[in-house]
Amino acid sequence: MRNAIRKVLMALAVIVLFFAYTSSYVKLARVRQEIHLTNMEIKKWQQESRKLAQEIEYLKSDAYIEKTARELLGLVRPGEIPVIVCEPSSPGTPPPVRRRPRDSRFIIGD
Repeated sequence: MRNAIRKVLMALAVIVLFFAYTSSYVKLARVRQEIHLTNMEIKKWQQESRKLAQEIEYLKSDAYIEKTARELLGLVRPGEIPVIVCEPSSPGTPPPVRRRPRDSRFIIGD
């Protein structure tokens, strides 16, 4: 009788340990997945940060400042001759031709 109780208690202990281990393993897997996703997001934001830093450097550069001054403000360097290129204007459409009625009452000539 004692052996049967011992076997049942041992089986219960094994089942409890199995579920405890399984739940811990599932929690560990979730945490690892979360860490992986967080690391991927960190890499994405680091890449975005590098891209923005490069853009800031370009916006601070002399090349960008000169380009903006020329394009937006129309400035030129000393000694340069500004040239303004105009779009060719399309010739206007001629006015429609009016036709005189055929039964004109005017007589031209003899």
